[in-house]
Amino acid sequence: MSRNNNLEKSDARWFRLFTAPWLIGFLLLSLAPMILGFVISLTNYNGVSPNLARFIGFANYARAFTDPNVGEAALRTLVLLLIYVPSNLFIGLSLALLINAGPRARGFFRSLYYLPSIIPIVGAAFIWRAMLNGNSGIVNNLLAAINPNWKVNWLIDFATPSLVSMSLWLALGLSTVLYVAALQTVPPELEQAALMDGATYLQRLRHVVFPLISPVVFYQVLIAIIYALGVVAEPLLLGGSSSGQNLTNVPNANVVLNVYTYQQMFLYQRFGYAAAILWLTFAGAVAVTIGLFATRKYWVHSESGNI
Repeated sequence: MSRNNNLEKSDARWFRLFTAPWLIGFLLLSLAPMILGFVISLTNYNGVSPNLARFIGFANYARAFTDPNVGEAALRTLVLLLIYVPSNLFIGLSLALLINAGPRARGFFRSLYYLPSIIPIVGAAFIWRAMLNGNSGIVNNLLAAINPNWKVNWLIDFATPSLVSMSLWLALGLSTVLYVAALQTVPPELEQAALMDGATYLQRLRHVVFPLISPVVFYQVLIAIIYALGVVAEPLLLGGSSSGQNLTNVPNANVVLNVYTYQQMFLYQRFGYAAAILWLTFAGAVAVTIGLFATRKYWVHSESGNI
């Protein structure tokens, strides 16, 4: 009995030793900045003169609720989420089904679709700007070959579709690879049995395949929601000016909550107000995530029955 106690104490010591770096990193790099950000949100700190900052309570939060720009930015964020999340699910799963159905070159296509995922966001933004530039973009040059009068300022007139297309291009590789891996765990005999019972392809997909890969679908939807609610670098880098030098020159359609926060913080030096908006955005993301978890019992399949 004492030997088992000694082993348990030894395991506990090793556990604390190996988790200590993560715990210290979490405390210093995550929890402490969050607490500091909340404290700043209760002040009028301008990011330059700490000695001039004074405590104003929840005035920044009250201001955010009455700021029409915050409401418009929240609506744009919601639109981005409603476009991006279903598109990521539908396109990624469709590509995975096509790859999984093909008996040959699965590895080649997995690698081909995954390649954009390893491209840095800055590089992807420059690629998209080169393609969609209103003056000399590749897409406009192709359109001019059909009709010289066709010239579209994609980055401004179609700012949100441009942002969504770039985001999907970057994310679909990983999504597709995960869906392919999930599809390969589906027992083929189940599909064959459904086929012998007269089930169509869509019926097999709905009643056999989807329930078995639903945990992966749930994970992918969760990651896509978190991305859509936290997007900031892509709109800033994609911008809308021809030079691309001014990262704050973002088309109004792409001024989502985090971009508006960025502008309030670094353009207008309203660090306290920006911190309050960030906390409200975080609260909204938590609420959406909790809502998604609340729905999983209705559509996420688990053999253990604990989901």
